[in-house]
Amino acid sequence: MPNLHPPLSGIPFALLSLALLLELLCMWREYSGLKTVARVNLRAAAIISIATFFSGYFEADSASVSFSVPEDALATHFVYGRASMCILLLTVAAEYLAARATHYPMLFRLLYYSLLLASMALLSWTGWLGGELVFTHGAGVTAPIPPGT
Repeated sequence: MPNLHPPLSGIPFALLSLALLLELLCMWREYSGLKTVARVNLRAAAIISIATFFSGYFEADSASVSFSVPEDALATHFVYGRASMCILLLTVAAEYLAARATHYPMLFRLLYYSLLLASMALLSWTGWLGGELVFTHGAGVTAPIPPGT
């Protein structure tokens, strides 16, 4: 079965980046259509981040295909991946509450924006750590077979 983690890993980042950009545009001008698109992107990012997390979790055993990958680097990426997924789910919940808040709507909005920025930062750091696993330690990379072997 193919390793789904590499192609899935960039999708939550792209969707969350778009959601953040749309939210910033909505701060400048009120566009109800953009709010809906931001909400859909945020929820899609959360769903795909769950799939990304579990695909990475199940493929962790095959990380050392041809190269030796340190367990501590893999564990660090795993911890930040779990934290990214959890914060992103909390961000979706905060957005839901902020959209429906009747009491203290600005407080819920502030919570949502704070969690959105935290999600973006954690997702970026998790992606950086994943890139380090691939480009520094060769995680999931198969060494080329020399010709004539």
